[in-house]
Amino acid sequence: EKALAESNHAVVENIRFNEAAIYGGWVQHVHDVDDAYPEVLTGTPQAVSNTVDLTNVSVEGTAQIAGGLSVQGEASGNKVTVTGGQYVKTTFAGGYVERTGSASGNEVTVSNTTLTGSEIYGARIDGTVDAASQATDNVVVIGDNVVGADGGAAQLERLYGGYLAAGNDVQKTFAGN
Repeated sequence: EKALAESNHAVVENIRFNEAAIYGGWVQHVHDVDDAYPEVLTGTPQAVSNTVDLTNVSVEGTAQIAGGLSVQGEASGNKVTVTGGQYVKTTFAGGYVERTGSASGNEVTVSNTTLTGSEIYGARIDGTVDAASQATDNVVVIGDNVVGADGGAAQLERLYGGYLAAGNDVQKTFAGN
């Protein structure tokens, strides 16, 4: 079987967290679980078409929110929608790959929300980026009434359609982000 998290949904409404980690779909790296499940997982881990919908949620401390997270592999077609609420030091990513991999067609949409010290990525790829690492066709949409804690401009640390961490002077692909 393939390591696949597909078409999963996390819906969170009208709640306050001190800290949070919320993922629509999450898939572990195959080699990290080989000993426990050697006959089960094969191929490239994929987090595909997963969603997180947050409505009137407040996070007072740090949080990580991703539509789809793949420790290493692919995160594609994932989406985070944020409507209302307040977020401090929160990282949002439509698709997130913690190590080497690719991310395409992911999206984060934010409206009617207070953001302070937060980061938003249509797609984020961390770790050691290799020649196969690509971030393509990822989108961040900042809608109406997105403000900072003082009611003025939203206070963002980072905003990227697609993000690839620094690699070892390899070819990286950014397209359509």
